[in-house]
Amino acid sequence: MTETRTLTIAEIEHLTRTALRTHGASEQGASSIARAVALAEASGNAVCGLFYVGKFCEQLKAGAVDGRIEARRIATGQDGRLLVDVRHGFAHTAFDRYLPELVEAAEKLGVATLAFRHSYNALDLGQFAERIAEAGLIGIAISNSPATVAHPGMTKKLFGTNPFAYAVPGPKGAPALVVDMSTSAVTKTAVILKAEAGEPLAQGVALDASGKPTIDATAALDGAILAFGGHKGAAISLLVELLGAVLTGSSLSKDAGLFAGSSGKKPDVGQVFIALDPGGPSGEGFDARVAALGRAIAEAGGRLPGERRLARRAEAARDGVKIKAELVAEVEALGGGRSQKIE
Repeated sequence: MTETRTLTIAEIEHLTRTALRTHGASEQGASSIARAVALAEASGNAVCGLFYVGKFCEQLKAGAVDGRIEARRIATGQDGRLLVDVRHGFAHTAFDRYLPELVEAAEKLGVATLAFRHSYNALDLGQFAERIAEAGLIGIAISNSPATVAHPGMTKKLFGTNPFAYAVPGPKGAPALVVDMSTSAVTKTAVILKAEAGEPLAQGVALDASGKPTIDATAALDGAILAFGGHKGAAISLLVELLGAVLTGSSLSKDAGLFAGSSGKKPDVGQVFIALDPGGPSGEGFDARVAALGRAIAEAGGRLPGERRLARRAEAARDGVKIKAELVAEVEALGGGRSQKIE
């Protein structure tokens, strides 16, 4: 039986921040990532939680990401179109800095965009969309990522898992719904975990290095993951690539450096965040219509996406989060020793 430890959200955040600071991140950079990691763990999204801290530390040590550098605003000459050079730093830190400007522009103009170039892994992309929704706006977030995915007809990887997320505001500040998904049949992290456990993949989600279908997770890491939903998923993946890489001036997924491991290149991906104001003449009664839609979905036996995510956070705030003891020990070691108890 796998041994676990129960940590509070504050303890997860402290553990992460300490590890990142030890490996060269600024206090601001470490704090922004630590909040994201802790919230991911609280949401049940473990692959974007402590599991990823070692990879961040690895990239900081290798110089693939700069945890101290400050992002710079680039003039676009257009109201409501914000462009930021993250300069191979943390997307989270840049988002903390420029979210207020995005919200202000969207409230003034009805819609605004915030684009990041030369950025790094955004981890749980849904958190970015949520924060826009918490400001009372519809939030959309996309990011390209290093190549791991082949589209229909391809025999080698050309695109990233290229996730996208969106969140819709509720009447009391919390999002009414949150969607966060990759455009690949499975995430690369899921394949890594399968490979480490010696478990097979499902049929039809991956290719080996020769371009043939495989259920061997290790072979898939040398080959390619497939886009979800065939040509339909591939079309969405392409849209993410166009916005995340092409529009922002970042590297195409095929040219981006790895998020983890050594590739000799910086990740250099791009993110785009869109904020839409649901108010105004066309948005009157928006909250009531969202609520009506939610009731209709529930009556049909479904649920709004994000409900489970938010419920898990409430449980985590009350009961803490159970995490593999081995993983906790690894992150503690990255921070130089055992973490302290935090209430």
